[in-house]
Amino acid sequence: MKILRLLSPVLLGAGLLCLHADDLRIGLIGLDTSHVIAFTKVLNDPAQKDHVPGARVVAAFKGGSPDVESSRTRVDDYTHQLQADHGVTLCDSIEALCTNVDAVMLESVDGRPHLWQAIPVIEAGKPLFIDKPMAGSLGDVIAIFNLAKQAGVPVFSASSLRYGRNTQAVRQGAIGRVLEADTSSPFHIEPKHPDLFWYGIHGVESLFTVMGRGCESVKRGTTADGLVEVTGTWQGGRTGTYRESKGYGGKARGETGEMEVGAYDGYAPLVVEVIRFFRTGIAPVSPEETIELFAFMEAADESKRREGESVPLSEIYAHYGYTPSQGAELLSIKRIWDEAPHNAFTDLTRFGDQWICTFREGQGHVSPDGAIRVLGSGDGVEWSSLARLTSADADLRDPKLSVTPDGRLMVVAAGAMHEPSDVRHQTCAWFSDDAVHWGAPVPIGEPDFWLWRVAWQEDAAFGVGYQTQGGRSTRLYRSLNGKFFGAWVPLFFTEGWANEASLAFEPDGRALCLLRRDGEPGSGQLGIADAPYRDWNWKDLGVKIGGPKLLRLPDGRHVAGVRLYDGGARTALAWVDVDKGTLTEFLRLPSGGDTSYPGMAWEDGLLWVSYYASHEGKTAIYLARVRLPEP
Repeated sequence: MKILRLLSPVLLGAGLLCLHADDLRIGLIGLDTSHVIAFTKVLNDPAQKDHVPGARVVAAFKGGSPDVESSRTRVDDYTHQLQADHGVTLCDSIEALCTNVDAVMLESVDGRPHLWQAIPVIEAGKPLFIDKPMAGSLGDVIAIFNLAKQAGVPVFSASSLRYGRNTQAVRQGAIGRVLEADTSSPFHIEPKHPDLFWYGIHGVESLFTVMGRGCESVKRGTTADGLVEVTGTWQGGRTGTYRESKGYGGKARGETGEMEVGAYDGYAPLVVEVIRFFRTGIAPVSPEETIELFAFMEAADESKRREGESVPLSEIYAHYGYTPSQGAELLSIKRIWDEAPHNAFTDLTRFGDQWICTFREGQGHVSPDGAIRVLGSGDGVEWSSLARLTSADADLRDPKLSVTPDGRLMVVAAGAMHEPSDVRHQTCAWFSDDAVHWGAPVPIGEPDFWLWRVAWQEDAAFGVGYQTQGGRSTRLYRSLNGKFFGAWVPLFFTEGWANEASLAFEPDGRALCLLRRDGEPGSGQLGIADAPYRDWNWKDLGVKIGGPKLLRLPDGRHVAGVRLYDGGARTALAWVDVDKGTLTEFLRLPSGGDTSYPGMAWEDGLLWVSYYASHEGKTAIYLARVRLPEP
């Protein structure tokens, strides 16, 4: 096998810069599947009802497998259609193709050559989508991901069935955590591939979309009428089953209801995700999930050889020397608001029986028209606007949520005062009983001390305020009613330019403070204090952070949502080790550019995260659901 050379960051970055152009140039590898015609029509023909703008198929490499009948007999016809109907240029090698395109869709119907076909694309630094099956063996799937990781090249694979409307709704949490699911699809086989790889993969893809990672063992049998039935056991006793069928379908049962899943809703939803992936470089499906999906299918074949014996996935992994990551799993990501020109600076909480998300919207990152938008959702999937708070005198910035001891919803935000004004910033609080009707703003704290976020400990509210005019002082404020805040610690942190801060309280009353510090040195700080929180000890985290949110989990671990800067600005989740004074990133959320300021909440065993990002072009509000690993 040709040795893969590692791309330098300069070369890789240059290869990705062109992806910001209006029309991406797409190259196809393998012209032996109807997908190349369907995808090209969706991209190249604006008259198509499901047209996906922003990219065009411009070049292709013919490929084809002489020992696979469905490849050998179709490649010439599809090649002729692409050239005659869409003006696609034919290249005589994959290397030549890569010099003429911005991104590549590997479409060869035969999964066996995908590894050697992927290598020159990865070497060229081109984002790569690989159509089903990703490869002809789990070993090749693992190899492709390893090579792509070494080179820093984004790669992902999926079936169009993953993006069925209901299937995605369940993935986004429409029925809570899925406890049991069954999916079905046709089961045509190709002798040179494991049985499920050829067509059963469609139903398996739907199954993993709703079940997520965590499958532990697989057992293959037959239904009463002799059709293939494969049952997987997931962590926690959850069960997922794939069945052979003439069509596509299935059902998922979750904590809050049931929903039909597994339907085919066309190619366009997949193409939309592929083009978004090409533009952002962020894969919508993790390598770990795809690897587990293929391990499920190989385990099904092994179970067949053992006459229906249950096969642990750990045995399949061991055969390839692969150890699954036990890290966090991004279950879903959804853009929930983008109606203003600029939507940013979020927070999130659970209030009664609904989710509340708030953020600033305006003409730009800094603009005089900044207003506070409040959204509500019963399920975290469908969101609607509940309120919009404005000021004629100020740009309202960085709204933050809390629930008062008497059950009211509280929003704290700073007003950047319009000229002429002797005051640069004034923090205010708004209160509501229902998240729809809000009282008049109440000035809190001191003028020009931005009281950035409030946290309640028993009947008292605490928040760190930082000076915005005349100095760089920080103060810890305290209030017994949420309206009058007095300086509890007048000199809170004095070692540099400290500002945004998030407080969390332990069951024993100990307080923690995650603090942003800019300038030189520009490293975040972790503060620790016992009640009554007058005396604080500080630990330097050694990493620059922005927009901090600190959350204590029920199991005692501490998770932070922050903006990180090393290796490119991004919104990230990180573990905070209080004893060691460290902050360690464990998950990068799909993000980039103008981004961060997350809100976080723990509900039903999942971490819910709101944040804003501009990686898709427009600065918008996103909601992520994350499953964390066991402690």
